[in-house]
Amino acid sequence: MANISAVISDLGGVIVHVDKSRMATQLQKYSPLTATQILGEFSATSYANGVDVAFGKGLIKPEEFYEKVKEQLRLQGLNFQQFKRIYSDIFSRNEQVISLLRALSKKYKVGLLSNTDPIHFKAVQQLLGKDMEIFGNRLSLSFEIGSAKPEPEIWLRSVGALNVQVQQCAYIDDVPAYVKAASKLGLYGIYYASYPQLVADFRKAGITVP
Repeated sequence: MANISAVISDLGGVIVHVDKSRMATQLQKYSPLTATQILGEFSATSYANGVDVAFGKGLIKPEEFYEKVKEQLRLQGLNFQQFKRIYSDIFSRNEQVISLLRALSKKYKVGLLSNTDPIHFKAVQQLLGKDMEIFGNRLSLSFEIGSAKPEPEIWLRSVGALNVQVQQCAYIDDVPAYVKAASKLGLYGIYYASYPQLVADFRKAGITVP
């Protein structure tokens, strides 16, 4: 049984649900591409193209990202503010996981790690509201760090922010490849598929679940 004193959680697919079909349907109104084609440009699990990689690592500004996506999708009649609203309309709260992490934060250090960008993260901050307090300043965000999963640096920075040893950290993600990558670094990787499974895996790791 692991000696866990900290829990690091992925964001999209764990703490918040992600549905990019809404975004694709709205963007379709401004593009000659179909919603399916647009959705294909925004891979659910990886930064598939150079624009996403650059934006997710903070290498380009939001306005530049908008211009590149506008060109890529051949968008017409969509200004930057409208784009930000549509691009961010993909999240909803996972209340069970949020409540669980809040309860765990009374005994364990809880951190947040995510491949994300400033537009999406601002939307998530607004969605979570006071529940962002669960993580305090223990945030490891790809666009701030300049490193994204599956690169080791983003996990090591997260562990450092928690001021614990790698072996003392459990890491939750909904992408098996990222769980595997974290486990190779020494973290206790947990694949998130459902809330009951997450609770069972926490208990298996010796994490006290309220």
